[in-house]
Amino acid sequence: MLKSDAQINISVGAPFLKKVQELIVSIVSERTPEELDAYRKEVEGKNMDLPETWMQTLLLLTLLNDTIEKEAKNQSLTYTKSIEDTTKQ
Repeated sequence: MLKSDAQINISVGAPFLKKVQELIVSIVSERTPEELDAYRKEVEGKNMDLPETWMQTLLLLTLLNDTIEKEAKNQSLTYTKSIEDTTKQ
């Protein structure tokens, strides 16, 4: 068991973050606009006890993605790339 105030420092690489992002895209692409609206309303209402498993998974992955991206930015490990350049790959 972890202590309730535990902060765990781990190292993850870009391939891991890319996989997390791919999973987010996969979950979102399988949902209808109505389902995604329902998800947004639950999250905006600060509801952490989401009614469906896919919603819980999406929230967890989104929080993980945001945390990794924030730390990467803090460590100057990010760079800016235009959308046009990204779609050329």
